[in-house]
Amino acid sequence: MPSRATPIEFKGVSFSYGDRRILVNTSFRVEPGESVAVVGPSGSGKSTLLHLASGLLSPDSGEVLVDGLSTGSSSVGCRSRMRRSQIGIVLQDASLLEELTARENIELVLRDARMGRSEARRVAMAALDRVGLKDVAGNYPHELSGGEAQRVAVGRALAKSPTIVLADEPTGSLDASTTNTVASLLYASVRSALLVVTHDDAVARRADQILTLDSQHPQSQKTDPGPNR
Repeated sequence: MPSRATPIEFKGVSFSYGDRRILVNTSFRVEPGESVAVVGPSGSGKSTLLHLASGLLSPDSGEVLVDGLSTGSSSVGCRSRMRRSQIGIVLQDASLLEELTARENIELVLRDARMGRSEARRVAMAALDRVGLKDVAGNYPHELSGGEAQRVAVGRALAKSPTIVLADEPTGSLDASTTNTVASLLYASVRSALLVVTHDDAVARRADQILTLDSQHPQSQKTDPGPNR
């Protein structure tokens, strides 16, 4: 049986916006079931790194591999299909559609991934149950607290059983208690490779590895992680 490709691998990746260097010769990998937290000051390239991992950006040099696929040499359509089928994304803002219920927000992503209507509804309800929100499946975003909305966003990201979860400051606007809940849900997605950008040391220390970006010297460095999850 062939070995599974590494979910995320950066090989000597450099990226600039105009004359401004963001990432320089950045190399790291995230293995199946591994979590990597990305930390560093504002402007050091943390969100850019996630955009490269999702295929929304292509590197100036080096190579980004997602499940063995080189994003820089893949077509826009191929990268879009990859995001639909293989990647779950969680942002600081839950980014729920206001006209859809919690369940329907999750169903929409599943339908976009070509899942049938009845199956999408079943999987969406299972995802809400997983994040402890089955009872609010019919609520609209304005009827949810900030923490509930973010838990729906996590459920949405995990619903299609992605091989990769990308999270950009997923707890940045939450209180301490809800931060712990949301971080626990993300790090419990052990089937997936998790790449999470965070300013929260407690969230970062849960990761198997910590990747530090330095805005003054834009190189990447793995540091010793704290206690796992």
